Amino acid sequence: MKREKKVAVKRLPAVPLITCDPYFSVWSAGDRLYETDSVHWTGKRKRITGTARIDGNDYRFMGRGKAMPMEQTKLEVTAFFTQYCFEMAGVGLAVTFWTPLLLSGLDELSRPCSYLDMAVCSLDGKKHQVEISWEFAGELCCNQGQTEKIGGGSYVLGTAQAAWLGLREQRPLGHSGDSIAIDWGYLYLALEEKAGRAVSYCQERRCLCASFRFSPDGDTRESASLVAAYDDVASICYFGRMLPGYWARDGKTILTAIMEAIREHDSLQGRCETFEQELEEGTGAFGEAYTKICHAAYRQSIAAHKLIADEEGKAVFISKECHSNGCAATVDVTYPSTPLYFLYNPELVRAMMRPVLRFAKMPVWGYDFAPHDAGRYPYVTGQVYGLKAYQKAAQDLGGGGGRLCLSNVLSDAGQCGCLLL
Repeated sequence: MKREKKVAVKRLPAVPLITCDPYFSVWSAGDRLYETDSVHWTGKRKRITGTARIDGNDYRFMGRGKAMPMEQTKLEVTAFFTQYCFEMAGVGLAVTFWTPLLLSGLDELSRPCSYLDMAVCSLDGKKHQVEISWEFAGELCCNQGQTEKIGGGSYVLGTAQAAWLGLREQRPLGHSGDSIAIDWGYLYLALEEKAGRAVSYCQERRCLCASFRFSPDGDTRESASLVAAYDDVASICYFGRMLPGYWARDGKTILTAIMEAIREHDSLQGRCETFEQELEEGTGAFGEAYTKICHAAYRQSIAAHKLIADEEGKAVFISKECHSNGCAATVDVTYPSTPLYFLYNPELVRAMMRPVLRFAKMPVWGYDFAPHDAGRYPYVTGQVYGLKAYQKAAQDLGGGGGRLCLSNVLSDAGQCGCLLL
């Protein structure tokens, strides 16, 4: 009996794949990439599937399916990179998911682009024909799985190709709450235009597809990269203003951001590798387990935030709770996470405090203690816990629509907020 190869790292609760922000967040909950479908941070299914056609035979390396799975030989998770290695039919395949969440650069940090790198080699010294195919399901743009309402298309971007999909009827910032995914915006796949590479929107399956052809021979190793991006159009309702991500504050379009991501692939990869080396040097004295915890926590902490710019252009870094009411800019979430941001970029600590302090300065907040939060993601419009009391008080006062200050009415309850009733 053939002995099964061991996965290189101890099991994580979930493996990070795409980690840009609370909505563009895709994870694997299996020990092997082909055991389960990929999911959103909340656990909702968000399928990305990967297939390798080797010399005419199909094998899957990501997601569930009928094809025989490749043998996974490695899984390594670091601060920026998640790398899987597979073997089958004399071919080796390495797939690396990474997002350049560099805290030193706010433009790169907020750019909603993530990379899927792949490398193919021959393990038996023979020449092989290999086609790597990716499929991103339309459910990545839906919260309720309403993929029958999906539409899409494609672009030629100079030296690159891009395809997109999204709901035909867009309702930006159409809902808020806990354990939910985005229901607006557009998913993009893009790649550098070269022979044997293609990206497209498939209307029949309502998905985005990308394919790459390789011909590894002997000691040669061939590689390619795919960019996955998400344009949420409107990111946050910030005290009555619908604001985009920080990256778009000067009117930059998603297509420009994608082209920047393609152009800066190598330089960003180098910066991420340098950061990881420094991180390992700094944490190594505390043991291997501590280093692994720091690697695993780095992406998870940052991707639980959305970076925007307020009306004055100042950075605002908004956290989102998961399975805990979905509050935004929550003080008891901010407090334990600040050491990371104090160490690498204190401006992000100020950016985390701006929405809370802004709300606390409003006349509606009449207390000498801090608010618990500044709203319910993605609505940063005031504390959420007083909503039911507000609604009852508004009814008692014969209230209609508009902004209502109930600090006196709710003084006994100790809850107050700035909410539209």
